[in-house]
Amino acid sequence: MKRTPITVDARGAGQGKTRNGIYPMLARLAMTNMPTLIVVPSQLLQEQYCTDNPTLKIRKINSSHDSGSGLNVSAEILNALANRAPMVIITEEAFRRTHISWDIKCDYHLIIDEAINPYSIEELRIDPKIALQLDKIFSVEDKSKSWDEYLNGYKQLIEESDESEAEKLEMHKDFQPKSWASLKRIAVESSSIFEESLQWRRLMNPNTRLWVTWGHWQKIKAGDTRELSIAVELNDSMLNGWISVHIAAAAFDSTFMSMWLKANGVSYTISVPFKPHKQVPIFHVPEDSFSWSKYRRNAQPDALPEFYRYVESQLKGGPCLVVRNNDEIAAKLSNEQKITHNVHGINTYSDSTAVCLSTALKPGWSFKAFLTQQAEAAGLWPEKVDCFIARAFGSYMFYQILMRSALRVDGNSKPVHCFVLDHEIAMGLMDFFDADAQIKQISPFALTCMNKLPRKKTKIAMTPAEKQKRYRERKANLAKMSATSRGVDSPDKT
Repeated sequence: MKRTPITVDARGAGQGKTRNGIYPMLARLAMTNMPTLIVVPSQLLQEQYCTDNPTLKIRKINSSHDSGSGLNVSAEILNALANRAPMVIITEEAFRRTHISWDIKCDYHLIIDEAINPYSIEELRIDPKIALQLDKIFSVEDKSKSWDEYLNGYKQLIEESDESEAEKLEMHKDFQPKSWASLKRIAVESSSIFEESLQWRRLMNPNTRLWVTWGHWQKIKAGDTRELSIAVELNDSMLNGWISVHIAAAAFDSTFMSMWLKANGVSYTISVPFKPHKQVPIFHVPEDSFSWSKYRRNAQPDALPEFYRYVESQLKGGPCLVVRNNDEIAAKLSNEQKITHNVHGINTYSDSTAVCLSTALKPGWSFKAFLTQQAEAAGLWPEKVDCFIARAFGSYMFYQILMRSALRVDGNSKPVHCFVLDHEIAMGLMDFFDADAQIKQISPFALTCMNKLPRKKTKIAMTPAEKQKRYRERKANLAKMSATSRGVDSPDKT
Protein backbone atom coordinates (compact mmCIF):
# COMPACT_ATOMS: atom_id res chain seq x y z
CA MET A 1 0.00 0.00 0.00
CA LYS A 2 1.36 3.39 -0.96
CA ARG A 3 2.07 5.63 2.02
CA THR A 4 0.86 9.21 2.18
CA PRO A 5 3.80 11.67 1.90
CA ILE A 6 4.40 13.44 5.21
CA THR A 7 6.33 16.72 5.46
CA VAL A 8 7.33 18.41 8.69
CA ASP A 9 8.11 22.06 9.43
CA ALA A 10 10.23 21.74 12.60
CA ARG A 11 11.40 25.33 13.07
CA GLY A 12 11.28 26.67 16.62
CA ALA A 13 8.34 28.10 18.54
CA GLY A 14 7.52 31.64 17.42
CA GLN A 15 9.54 31.38 14.20
CA GLY A 16 6.66 31.40 11.71
CA LYS A 17 5.49 27.80 11.24
CA THR A 18 1.86 28.94 11.17
CA ARG A 19 1.87 32.46 9.71
CA ASN A 20 4.70 31.97 7.23
CA GLY A 21 4.21 28.27 6.59
CA ILE A 22 0.64 27.03 6.99
CA TYR A 23 -1.27 30.21 6.07
CA PRO A 24 0.36 30.58 2.61
CA MET A 25 -0.18 26.85 2.09
CA LEU A 26 -3.92 27.24 2.85
CA ALA A 27 -4.16 30.10 0.37
CA ARG A 28 -2.56 27.99 -2.38
CA LEU A 29 -4.84 25.02 -1.64
CA ALA A 30 -7.91 27.28 -1.72
CA MET A 31 -6.87 28.75 -5.09
CA THR A 32 -6.65 25.25 -6.59
CA ASN A 33 -9.90 24.09 -4.93
CA MET A 34 -8.16 21.37 -2.92
CA PRO A 35 -10.24 20.32 0.14
CA THR A 36 -8.26 20.61 3.36
CA LEU A 37 -8.71 19.40 6.95
CA ILE A 38 -6.82 21.40 9.59
CA VAL A 39 -6.13 19.95 13.06
CA VAL A 40 -5.11 22.28 15.91
CA PRO A 41 -4.59 21.66 19.66
CA SER A 42 -7.18 24.12 21.02
CA GLN A 43 -10.42 25.94 20.26
CA LEU A 44 -8.52 29.17 20.81
CA LEU A 45 -6.26 28.33 17.89
CA GLN A 46 -9.33 27.51 15.77
CA GLU A 47 -10.58 31.05 16.41
CA GLN A 48 -7.19 32.50 15.50
CA TYR A 49 -7.11 30.67 12.16
CA CYS A 50 -10.58 31.92 11.23
CA THR A 51 -9.80 35.49 12.30
CA ASP A 52 -6.46 35.60 10.47
CA ASN A 53 -7.88 34.13 7.24
CA PRO A 54 -11.35 35.66 6.72
CA THR A 55 -11.34 35.23 2.94
CA LEU A 56 -10.77 31.47 3.14
CA LYS A 57 -14.12 30.87 4.87
CA ILE A 58 -12.77 28.11 7.07
CA ARG A 59 -15.53 26.00 8.63
CA LYS A 60 -14.96 25.68 12.38
CA ILE A 61 -16.40 22.65 14.17
CA ASN A 62 -16.13 22.18 17.94
CA SER A 63 -18.25 21.50 21.03
CA SER A 64 -18.60 25.22 21.83
CA HIS A 65 -19.93 26.19 18.42
CA ASP A 66 -23.59 25.30 17.82
CA SER A 67 -24.16 24.89 14.09
CA GLY A 68 -27.84 24.10 14.60
CA SER A 69 -27.46 20.70 12.93
CA GLY A 70 -28.26 18.76 16.08
CA LEU A 71 -25.29 16.49 15.41
CA ASN A 72 -22.47 15.74 17.84
CA VAL A 73 -18.98 16.95 16.95
CA SER A 74 -17.77 13.76 15.25
CA ALA A 75 -20.99 13.38 13.24
CA GLU A 76 -20.82 17.01 12.14
CA ILE A 77 -17.20 16.59 11.04
CA LEU A 78 -18.05 13.50 9.00
CA ASN A 79 -21.06 15.23 7.47
CA ALA A 80 -18.94 18.24 6.43
CA LEU A 81 -16.21 16.05 4.94
CA ALA A 82 -18.68 13.78 3.18
CA ASN A 83 -20.12 16.89 1.50
CA ARG A 84 -16.55 17.91 0.57
CA ALA A 85 -16.51 21.16 2.53
CA PRO A 86 -13.48 23.00 1.06
CA MET A 87 -11.73 23.87 4.34
CA VAL A 88 -12.55 22.49 7.82
CA ILE A 89 -10.74 23.12 11.09
CA ILE A 90 -11.14 20.81 14.11
CA THR A 91 -9.39 20.25 17.43
CA GLU A 92 -6.87 17.52 18.08
CA GLU A 93 -9.29 15.83 20.51
CA ALA A 94 -12.02 15.71 17.84
CA PHE A 95 -9.50 14.29 15.35
CA ARG A 96 -8.64 11.50 17.79
CA ARG A 97 -12.30 10.54 18.25
CA THR A 98 -13.51 10.74 14.66
CA HIS A 99 -13.05 7.71 12.43
CA ILE A 100 -12.62 9.13 8.92
CA SER A 101 -13.09 6.68 6.06
CA TRP A 102 -10.60 6.20 3.23
CA ASP A 103 -13.01 7.43 0.56
CA ILE A 104 -13.06 10.82 2.34
CA LYS A 105 -9.33 10.96 3.04
CA CYS A 106 -8.37 10.46 -0.58
CA ASP A 107 -9.98 13.80 -1.46
CA TYR A 108 -8.37 15.84 1.35
CA HIS A 109 -5.05 17.31 2.34
CA LEU A 110 -4.36 17.05 6.10
CA ILE A 111 -2.55 19.81 8.00
CA ILE A 112 -1.64 19.29 11.66
CA ASP A 113 -0.52 22.32 13.66
CA GLU A 114 1.56 21.10 16.65
CA ALA A 115 2.62 17.54 17.37
CA ILE A 116 -0.04 15.13 18.58
CA ASN A 117 0.83 12.94 21.58
CA PRO A 118 -0.11 9.44 20.40
CA TYR A 119 0.31 7.70 23.77
CA SER A 120 -1.72 7.58 26.97
CA ILE A 121 -2.60 5.09 29.67
CA GLU A 122 -6.00 4.25 31.12
CA GLU A 123 -6.11 3.17 34.76
CA LEU A 124 -9.27 1.10 35.21
CA ARG A 125 -10.82 0.52 38.62
CA ILE A 126 -14.07 -1.38 38.19
CA ASP A 127 -16.06 -2.84 41.08
CA PRO A 128 -15.78 -6.66 40.85
CA LYS A 129 -19.50 -6.87 41.68
CA ILE A 130 -20.22 -5.61 38.17
CA ALA A 131 -18.66 -8.88 36.97
CA LEU A 132 -17.30 -7.55 33.69
CA GLN A 133 -15.84 -10.32 31.55
CA LEU A 134 -13.19 -8.28 29.83
CA ASP A 135 -11.68 -11.40 28.26
CA LYS A 136 -14.92 -11.63 26.24
CA ILE A 137 -14.36 -8.07 25.00
CA PHE A 138 -10.60 -8.22 24.35
CA SER A 139 -8.20 -10.85 23.09
CA VAL A 140 -4.42 -10.74 22.76
CA GLU A 141 -3.65 -9.89 19.15
CA ASP A 142 0.13 -9.83 18.96
CA LYS A 143 2.06 -11.71 21.62
CA SER A 144 5.74 -10.98 21.94
CA LYS A 145 8.38 -13.71 21.82
CA SER A 146 8.85 -13.54 25.59
CA TRP A 147 5.18 -14.43 26.18
CA ASP A 148 5.52 -17.63 24.12
CA GLU A 149 8.84 -18.55 25.76
CA TYR A 150 7.30 -18.30 29.20
CA LEU A 151 4.04 -20.08 28.34
CA ASN A 152 5.65 -22.90 26.34
CA GLY A 153 8.76 -23.42 28.42
CA TYR A 154 9.76 -21.63 31.57
CA LYS A 155 6.39 -21.78 33.34
CA GLN A 156 6.14 -25.57 33.29
CA LEU A 157 9.84 -26.07 34.06
CA ILE A 158 9.56 -23.87 37.14
CA GLU A 159 6.55 -25.82 38.41
CA GLU A 160 8.34 -29.14 37.86
CA SER A 161 11.50 -27.99 39.63
CA ASP A 162 12.46 -29.15 43.14
CA GLU A 163 12.67 -25.59 44.43
CA SER A 164 10.63 -24.39 47.40
CA GLU A 165 7.31 -22.65 46.77
CA ALA A 166 8.87 -19.33 47.78
CA GLU A 167 11.74 -19.83 45.33
CA LYS A 168 9.32 -20.86 42.58
CA LEU A 169 7.37 -17.65 43.14
CA GLU A 170 10.58 -15.64 42.78
CA MET A 171 11.49 -17.54 39.63
CA HIS A 172 8.07 -16.86 38.12
CA LYS A 173 8.61 -13.15 38.80
CA ASP A 174 11.97 -13.35 37.04
CA PHE A 175 10.70 -15.13 33.94
CA GLN A 176 7.21 -13.71 33.53
CA PRO A 177 7.20 -11.47 30.40
CA LYS A 178 7.85 -7.78 30.97
CA SER A 179 6.84 -6.70 27.46
CA TRP A 180 3.45 -5.33 26.41
CA ALA A 181 1.23 -7.12 23.88
CA SER A 182 -1.45 -5.53 21.72
CA LEU A 183 -5.14 -6.18 22.41
CA LYS A 184 -7.87 -6.78 19.86
CA ARG A 185 -11.45 -5.67 20.48
CA ILE A 186 -13.75 -8.62 19.82
CA ALA A 187 -17.10 -7.52 21.33
CA VAL A 188 -18.85 -4.71 23.18
CA GLU A 189 -21.31 -5.55 25.91
CA SER A 190 -24.56 -3.62 26.10
CA SER A 191 -24.19 -1.74 29.36
CA SER A 192 -24.52 1.78 30.65
CA ILE A 193 -20.87 1.51 31.71
CA PHE A 194 -19.81 1.48 28.07
CA GLU A 195 -22.33 4.09 26.97
CA GLU A 196 -21.66 6.65 29.70
CA SER A 197 -18.00 6.22 30.59
CA LEU A 198 -15.64 8.60 28.76
CA GLN A 199 -12.77 6.34 29.75
CA TRP A 200 -14.44 3.37 28.14
CA ARG A 201 -15.19 5.34 24.99
CA ARG A 202 -11.48 6.08 24.71
CA LEU A 203 -10.70 2.38 25.04
CA MET A 204 -13.22 1.45 22.35
CA ASN A 205 -12.11 4.21 19.96
CA PRO A 206 -11.37 2.51 16.59
CA ASN A 207 -8.59 5.05 15.99
CA THR A 208 -6.52 3.49 18.78
CA ARG A 209 -4.55 0.35 19.45
CA LEU A 210 -4.50 -1.06 22.98
CA TRP A 211 -1.62 -2.70 24.86
CA VAL A 212 -1.46 -4.75 28.05
CA THR A 213 1.22 -6.45 30.15
CA TRP A 214 1.32 -10.17 30.87
CA GLY A 215 0.38 -9.58 34.51
CA HIS A 216 -2.63 -7.45 33.71
CA TRP A 217 -3.81 -9.84 31.01
CA GLN A 218 -3.83 -12.59 33.65
CA LYS A 219 -5.97 -10.32 35.85
CA ILE A 220 -8.37 -9.73 32.95
CA LYS A 221 -8.71 -13.49 32.37
CA ALA A 222 -9.31 -14.04 36.09
CA GLY A 223 -12.02 -11.36 36.17
CA ASP A 224 -10.00 -9.13 38.52
CA THR A 225 -10.96 -5.62 37.38
CA ARG A 226 -10.12 -3.75 40.59
CA GLU A 227 -6.94 -2.22 39.17
CA LEU A 228 -5.93 -2.53 35.54
CA SER A 229 -3.60 -0.55 33.29
CA ILE A 230 -4.17 -0.48 29.54
CA ALA A 231 -1.86 1.58 27.33
CA VAL A 232 -3.46 3.40 24.40
CA GLU A 233 -1.68 4.21 21.14
CA LEU A 234 -3.12 6.08 18.19
CA ASN A 235 -3.34 3.94 15.07
CA ASP A 236 -0.80 5.11 12.50
CA SER A 237 -3.44 4.57 9.77
CA MET A 238 -4.89 7.93 10.87
CA LEU A 239 -2.15 9.57 8.81
CA ASN A 240 -2.53 7.34 5.79
CA GLY A 241 -4.87 7.70 2.82
CA TRP A 242 -4.77 11.50 2.55
CA ILE A 243 -3.51 13.32 -0.55
CA SER A 244 -0.74 14.70 1.66
CA VAL A 245 0.02 15.33 5.32
CA HIS A 246 1.83 18.41 6.64
CA ILE A 247 2.88 18.71 10.28
CA ALA A 248 4.09 21.94 11.89
CA ALA A 249 5.83 21.15 15.18
CA ALA A 250 8.93 22.71 16.72
CA ALA A 251 11.84 20.30 17.22
CA PHE A 252 9.69 17.47 15.86
CA ASP A 253 12.36 14.82 16.40
CA SER A 254 12.06 15.46 20.14
CA THR A 255 8.35 14.58 20.27
CA PHE A 256 6.48 11.36 20.95
CA MET A 257 4.75 11.81 17.60
CA SER A 258 8.11 11.42 15.86
CA MET A 259 8.89 8.32 17.93
CA TRP A 260 5.44 6.89 17.12
CA LEU A 261 5.92 7.30 13.37
CA LYS A 262 9.33 5.63 13.51
CA ALA A 263 8.04 2.76 15.69
CA ASN A 264 5.36 2.07 13.07
CA GLY A 265 7.72 2.31 10.12
CA VAL A 266 6.20 5.55 8.81
CA SER A 267 8.70 7.89 7.16
CA TYR A 268 8.54 11.66 7.06
CA THR A 269 10.58 14.47 5.54
CA ILE A 270 11.76 17.50 7.51
CA SER A 271 11.16 20.41 5.12
CA VAL A 272 12.42 23.09 7.55
CA PRO A 273 14.78 21.88 10.31
CA PHE A 274 14.84 22.99 13.94
CA LYS A 275 17.69 25.24 15.03
CA PRO A 276 18.32 25.85 18.76
CA HIS A 277 17.22 29.31 19.86
CA LYS A 278 20.03 31.85 20.09
CA GLN A 279 18.14 33.86 22.69
CA VAL A 280 18.68 31.90 25.91
CA PRO A 281 16.91 32.30 29.27
CA ILE A 282 18.70 32.27 32.61
CA PHE A 283 18.07 28.74 33.85
CA HIS A 284 17.63 28.29 37.59
CA VAL A 285 18.14 24.54 38.06
CA PRO A 286 18.88 22.21 40.99
CA GLU A 287 22.62 21.83 41.50
CA ASP A 288 22.12 18.15 42.27
CA SER A 289 20.26 15.54 40.20
CA PHE A 290 17.02 16.28 42.00
CA SER A 291 14.00 14.42 40.61
CA TRP A 292 10.56 15.96 41.09
CA SER A 293 7.65 13.51 40.93
CA LYS A 294 4.33 12.61 42.53
CA TYR A 295 6.23 10.42 44.98
CA ARG A 296 8.47 13.31 45.98
CA ARG A 297 5.47 15.60 46.42
CA ASN A 298 3.99 13.20 48.94
CA ALA A 299 7.22 12.19 50.67
CA GLN A 300 8.75 15.69 50.87
CA PRO A 301 5.93 18.23 51.36
CA ASP A 302 8.48 20.92 52.28
CA ALA A 303 10.14 20.84 48.85
CA LEU A 304 7.65 23.05 47.00
CA PRO A 305 7.41 25.79 49.66
CA GLU A 306 11.20 25.97 49.80
CA PHE A 307 11.41 26.15 46.00
CA TYR A 308 8.85 28.95 45.88
CA ARG A 309 10.77 30.87 48.57
CA TYR A 310 13.87 30.65 46.39
CA VAL A 311 11.91 31.89 43.35
CA GLU A 312 10.45 34.77 45.40
CA SER A 313 13.90 35.77 46.61
CA GLN A 314 15.10 36.05 43.01
CA LEU A 315 12.04 37.90 41.71
CA LYS A 316 11.86 40.38 44.57
CA GLY A 317 8.15 40.90 44.02
CA GLY A 318 8.37 40.97 40.22
CA PRO A 319 5.72 39.30 38.03
CA CYS A 320 6.03 35.66 37.06
CA LEU A 321 4.15 33.14 34.93
CA VAL A 322 3.52 29.99 36.97
CA VAL A 323 2.68 26.48 35.80
CA ARG A 324 2.00 23.98 38.54
CA ASN A 325 -0.03 20.87 39.33
CA ASN A 326 -3.77 21.30 38.91
CA ASP A 327 -4.50 20.56 42.57
CA GLU A 328 -2.37 23.52 43.69
CA ILE A 329 -5.09 26.16 43.66
CA ALA A 330 -3.80 28.82 46.06
CA ALA A 331 -1.26 31.40 44.82
CA LYS A 332 2.34 30.61 45.76
CA LEU A 333 4.13 33.79 44.68
CA SER A 334 3.27 37.39 45.57
CA ASN A 335 2.96 38.53 41.95
CA GLU A 336 2.15 35.43 39.93
CA GLN A 337 -0.04 34.67 36.94
CA LYS A 338 -1.02 31.02 36.80
CA ILE A 339 -1.38 29.58 33.30
CA THR A 340 -2.55 26.22 31.97
CA HIS A 341 -0.37 23.50 30.51
CA ASN A 342 -1.96 23.93 27.07
CA VAL A 343 -0.85 27.38 25.90
CA HIS A 344 -1.27 26.87 22.15
CA GLY A 345 -2.89 29.90 20.59
CA ILE A 346 -2.09 32.15 23.58
CA ASN A 347 0.21 35.03 22.62
CA THR A 348 -0.54 37.51 25.40
CA TYR A 349 2.44 36.77 27.65
CA SER A 350 5.22 38.13 25.44
CA ASP A 351 6.12 40.81 27.99
CA SER A 352 6.80 38.22 30.72
CA THR A 353 10.41 37.87 31.85
CA ALA A 354 10.04 35.13 34.47
CA VAL A 355 8.54 31.65 34.22
CA CYS A 356 8.24 29.19 37.10
CA LEU A 357 7.77 25.53 36.13
CA SER A 358 6.96 23.40 39.17
CA THR A 359 4.65 20.71 37.78
CA ALA A 360 5.71 17.14 38.52
CA LEU A 361 5.83 15.79 34.96
CA LYS A 362 6.98 12.18 35.12
CA PRO A 363 5.27 9.10 33.70
CA GLY A 364 4.37 6.39 36.19
CA TRP A 365 6.61 3.31 36.17
CA SER A 366 4.08 1.21 34.22
CA PHE A 367 3.55 3.86 31.53
CA LYS A 368 7.28 4.48 31.30
CA ALA A 369 7.83 0.76 30.68
CA PHE A 370 5.40 0.97 27.76
CA LEU A 371 7.05 4.11 26.38
CA THR A 372 10.43 2.42 26.67
CA GLN A 373 9.21 -0.53 24.58
CA GLN A 374 7.89 1.88 21.93
CA ALA A 375 11.17 3.84 21.97
CA GLU A 376 13.13 0.64 21.35
CA ALA A 377 10.77 -0.23 18.48
CA ALA A 378 11.52 3.23 17.05
CA GLY A 379 15.22 2.38 17.00
CA LEU A 380 16.39 4.63 19.84
CA TRP A 381 19.64 3.58 21.45
CA PRO A 382 18.94 2.02 24.89
CA GLU A 383 21.21 4.51 26.66
CA LYS A 384 19.28 7.41 25.09
CA VAL A 385 15.76 6.19 25.92
CA ASP A 386 15.40 7.63 29.44
CA CYS A 387 16.57 11.09 28.38
CA PHE A 388 14.30 11.06 25.33
CA ILE A 389 11.22 10.11 27.37
CA ALA A 390 11.94 12.82 29.96
CA ARG A 391 12.41 15.42 27.21
CA ALA A 392 9.31 14.40 25.23
CA PHE A 393 7.09 13.94 28.30
CA GLY A 394 8.06 17.02 30.31
CA SER A 395 10.71 19.25 28.76
CA TYR A 396 8.83 19.70 25.47
CA MET A 397 5.69 20.97 27.21
CA PHE A 398 7.77 23.33 29.35
CA TYR A 399 9.55 24.55 26.21
CA GLN A 400 6.21 25.48 24.63
CA ILE A 401 5.23 27.36 27.80
CA LEU A 402 8.59 29.12 28.15
CA MET A 403 8.40 30.31 24.56
CA ARG A 404 5.21 32.29 25.33
CA SER A 405 7.40 34.72 27.31
CA ALA A 406 9.55 37.58 26.02
CA LEU A 407 11.76 34.93 24.39
CA ARG A 408 9.13 34.78 21.64
CA VAL A 409 9.80 38.41 20.68
CA ASP A 410 12.41 38.74 17.96
CA GLY A 411 15.21 41.03 19.13
CA ASN A 412 14.18 40.92 22.80
CA SER A 413 16.98 42.27 25.00
CA LYS A 414 15.39 41.72 28.41
CA PRO A 415 16.75 38.77 30.44
CA VAL A 416 14.20 36.01 30.98
CA HIS A 417 14.42 33.83 34.10
CA CYS A 418 13.28 30.20 34.00
CA PHE A 419 12.88 28.31 37.29
CA VAL A 420 12.74 24.50 37.02
CA LEU A 421 12.52 22.11 39.96
CA ASP A 422 13.39 18.83 38.21
CA HIS A 423 17.01 18.44 37.11
CA GLU A 424 16.42 15.96 34.27
CA ILE A 425 13.56 18.04 32.86
CA ALA A 426 15.77 21.14 33.04
CA MET A 427 18.57 19.40 31.12
CA GLY A 428 16.09 18.41 28.41
CA LEU A 429 14.73 21.95 28.27
CA MET A 430 18.21 23.34 27.67
CA ASP A 431 18.52 21.21 24.51
CA PHE A 432 16.14 23.60 22.73
CA PHE A 433 18.55 26.52 23.18
CA ASP A 434 21.99 27.30 21.83
CA ALA A 435 24.58 25.41 23.89
CA ASP A 436 27.38 27.99 23.53
CA ALA A 437 25.14 30.81 24.73
CA GLN A 438 24.09 28.85 27.85
CA ILE A 439 27.47 28.78 29.56
CA LYS A 440 26.84 31.99 31.50
CA GLN A 441 23.09 31.52 31.69
CA ILE A 442 22.85 28.73 34.26
CA SER A 443 22.17 29.60 37.89
CA PRO A 444 22.19 26.47 40.08
CA PHE A 445 20.40 26.49 43.41
CA ALA A 446 20.40 24.15 46.39
CA LEU A 447 17.48 23.11 48.57
CA THR A 448 17.69 21.27 51.87
CA CYS A 449 15.09 18.86 50.51
CA MET A 450 17.71 17.59 48.07
CA ASN A 451 19.07 15.40 50.83
CA LYS A 452 18.31 11.80 50.11
CA LEU A 453 15.05 10.51 51.51
CA PRO A 454 15.31 8.28 54.56
CA ARG A 455 14.33 4.75 53.69
CA LYS A 456 12.76 2.14 55.88
CA LYS A 457 15.24 -0.46 57.02
CA THR A 458 14.71 -3.47 54.82
CA LYS A 459 16.91 -6.17 53.39
CA ILE A 460 19.55 -4.78 51.06
CA ALA A 461 18.28 -4.67 47.49
CA MET A 462 20.21 -6.50 44.81
CA THR A 463 22.12 -4.45 42.29
CA PRO A 464 21.15 -4.72 38.60
CA ALA A 465 24.29 -6.76 37.98
CA GLU A 466 23.41 -9.17 40.80
CA LYS A 467 19.86 -9.53 39.45
CA GLN A 468 21.22 -10.32 35.99
CA LYS A 469 23.60 -12.90 37.48
CA ARG A 470 20.75 -14.58 39.39
CA TYR A 471 18.58 -14.54 36.24
CA ARG A 472 21.33 -16.19 34.16
CA GLU A 473 21.88 -18.86 36.82
CA ARG A 474 18.17 -19.66 37.00
CA LYS A 475 17.91 -19.71 33.21
CA ALA A 476 20.86 -22.13 33.00
CA ASN A 477 19.25 -24.41 35.59
CA LEU A 478 15.97 -24.42 33.67
CA ALA A 479 17.85 -25.20 30.46
CA LYS A 480 19.45 -28.22 32.17
CA MET A 481 16.03 -29.40 33.36
CA SER A 482 14.61 -29.00 29.86
CA ALA A 483 17.50 -30.96 28.34
CA THR A 484 17.15 -33.74 30.93
CA SER A 485 13.40 -34.02 30.29
CA ARG A 486 14.12 -34.50 26.57
CA GLY A 487 16.74 -37.18 27.28
CA VAL A 488 19.72 -35.22 25.96
CA ASP A 489 22.98 -34.23 27.56
CA SER A 490 23.05 -31.13 29.72
CA PRO A 491 23.82 -28.07 27.55
CA ASP A 492 26.86 -27.19 29.66
CA LYS A 493 28.61 -30.48 28.90
CA THR A 494 31.22 -30.60 26.18
